[in-house]
Amino acid sequence: MSAYYAGPNPPDAAELRVLGALIEKRRTTPDAYPLSVNSLRLACNQSTNRDPVVDYDEHTVLDALERLGRRGWTRL
Repeated sequence: MSAYYAGPNPPDAAELRVLGALIEKRRTTPDAYPLSVNSLRLACNQSTNRDPVVDYDEHTVLDALERLGRRGWTRL
């Protein structure tokens, strides 16, 4: 996916996973919004239908969220 991003700094794997988890949870469980950081971390680390399977800690998720916010892709 990042091969198609035309900006100077393409999103990294953590940013893409966090963004994907946010989109998926907004679509599948809209009543659970806003997500807690722990809920978002669990969504990112989900092992079913994920490739690669990751094990992000809270700090990694928060850093990715902050970078996504600076890009204007999320709001905190």
